[in-house]
Amino acid sequence: MKYYIGNIDEQHGEFEVEQSFLFATAGDDNQLMERLAKEWYGLDEHNSDGLCEGMYWNDTMAYGAGSHYEVTKATYDELKAKRVFTEIYADEEVKYDRTPKTFQEMGG
Repeated sequence: MKYYIGNIDEQHGEFEVEQSFLFATAGDDNQLMERLAKEWYGLDEHNSDGLCEGMYWNDTMAYGAGSHYEVTKATYDELKAKRVFTEIYADEEVKYDRTPKTFQEMGG
């Protein structure tokens, strides 16, 4: 599992705003950031006419995935606990090893 601070870039006319959040994944962080950006406003249809790839319209503003940075688990947990950033997404941590094992491997 890797831990990140992510940013969604929003453009409101000539004003630009960055929304920051926490996310954790064992998967592809870039692919997850794109998905989180696309789902940021929960829209079913995504209009990106006239925008660069990965940017979407929401009424009169545009938004898309910004940068993201890997942080340590300790930093992530502290930022989450102190509510500096909201945790948007976290893969479930594997609690049990469900890899099939032979009887001998299990100590039998």
